[in-house]
Amino acid sequence: MIILNNKRRIHFVGIGGAGMSGLGEMLLSLGFTVTGSDRQSSSITVRLGTLGIRIQYNHEPALVADADIVVYSSAIRRDNAELIYAKDHGIPLMKRAEMLGEFMRTKFSVGVAGTHGKTTTTSLIGHILHEAGLNPTVVVGGTVRHFDANAIMGIGEIMVVEADEYDRSFLKMFPSIAVVTNIEADHLDCYSGIEEIKKAFTQFMNSTPFYGAIVACIDELGVKDVLKDCVRPLITYGIDQKADYNARNVTFTGSKTIFDFYHKDNFISKVTLTVPGMHNVKNSCAALAVTCELGVEVSVAVSGLLNFPGVRRRFEVVGKACGITIVDDYAHHPSEIRATLLAAKNCGFKRIIAVFQPHLYTRTRDFMDQFAESLSLADKVIVTEIYKSREDMIPGISATTLVEKIVAKGCNVKYVEKKDDIASLLLPQLSDGDGVIIMGAGDIWETGRQLAAEIKNA
Repeated sequence: MIILNNKRRIHFVGIGGAGMSGLGEMLLSLGFTVTGSDRQSSSITVRLGTLGIRIQYNHEPALVADADIVVYSSAIRRDNAELIYAKDHGIPLMKRAEMLGEFMRTKFSVGVAGTHGKTTTTSLIGHILHEAGLNPTVVVGGTVRHFDANAIMGIGEIMVVEADEYDRSFLKMFPSIAVVTNIEADHLDCYSGIEEIKKAFTQFMNSTPFYGAIVACIDELGVKDVLKDCVRPLITYGIDQKADYNARNVTFTGSKTIFDFYHKDNFISKVTLTVPGMHNVKNSCAALAVTCELGVEVSVAVSGLLNFPGVRRRFEVVGKACGITIVDDYAHHPSEIRATLLAAKNCGFKRIIAVFQPHLYTRTRDFMDQFAESLSLADKVIVTEIYKSREDMIPGISATTLVEKIVAKGCNVKYVEKKDDIASLLLPQLSDGDGVIIMGAGDIWETGRQLAAEIKNA
């Protein structure tokens, strides 16, 4: 890649975000001076610091005073002091999605979108391409264990990117292959409803060039609804046998999943996954469809799925002792919670204890009943206070309201206001054969690690 001027300083506001950190790391590898700011330290910012990125844990105007470009994500509020200073002093401002979209122009790009499954599917595709020796550039919204990072800058011609629909960010990206895993209502703080979401996804899919393709899961009703409006070459996948690439004869044994992979009605290979859940069968089908279309040998792709080490916070086993298993998962939408708990049931636990931290007041408000329905799949539920992230409180919306809804489902549920109290309260109640599933998009992962440590030392 030819860079006109890589001596510039690029400053990231909110650099600790999963997508922001990966992009910052890519720019650093290209020779740019990268700095950043965030509200607090995290494992991500500590790692960036070791790479040479200078990070300040506040949002002061002085931090951007001599920056050449300021990058921010949709999660940053418009009243942020750094953004205001940059705008007032003529320092170029750029959204993360815009910058990532410009990177995508330099390579043959694969953009993975969908309400759920984006991170895992992006990671699977990137991992298989890496195993095939194609040296891809990969940018995901989670930490891929194989790379121990959420971005790698490869020297190959292919770039694989997680394309987020929040704030219509994915409309700044123009992939050669647009993968769509599913389409459901979410992010209703920036969409009026499901119809507006479908229109955005349709626009994303139709942004692919004539030499590219849409790769879509036809198991999902939301996806099937929009395909009639798509005007680009289409490749389908799923467990539906009408799909171009489909999975058949799916079996679950503990945390292992086995299925037969077909192209139309032609058997291709038996596939073994080391993760449970029907959602991971579909994610794997997407990865196989894309990599096969890109010319990867089926045996290499199937082998890549088998040795895929996973993504942090995606059904990640963080502790195992005394017959008790602690699983950490990013699930923060009712459909994701349902998929995660159903996957846990496939693992053969005697009891499933769900620990859930609601993420955002708006999402909790918009999906209150659906959250209660999904969480009731567990034998016992613990709910802690809402992680507000970028939002202000909404009167009448609280974790206790959700608890009341779960009680109405006849489920054994307890509200624990402070997440730091969960481990000590839960530990005496656990027994051999229990599976504790930690879920949420906030900082609830800390509870999983804390509980795992206490079980190990018990």
